[in-house]
Amino acid sequence: MRYVAAILVCALEGLVYAVIGGLLGWERGGGLLPKMVLFAVWGATWHALARSGRRNAHLGEADPYLSEQNDNPKTSECTSERNRSNGV
Repeated sequence: MRYVAAILVCALEGLVYAVIGGLLGWERGGGLLPKMVLFAVWGATWHALARSGRRNAHLGEADPYLSEQNDNPKTSECTSERNRSNGV
């Protein structure tokens, strides 16, 4: 659901950008600088809305990204100890 909300907010931001550009009389989207600002706003919006579950991990929610890393033996802290004991 958070991805749907992020997509809708980004679409709304694109619509606002188009309306502002139309009112200012911009041709071809206003050039490079306004488009860079638009993509920066989209990136910040996507990061804030679609990836918000990672930010709230300190509130008692499990962080699925961290648990996946801890279960992976390649990224585990004790990998080097296991390799030494196995002769690798």
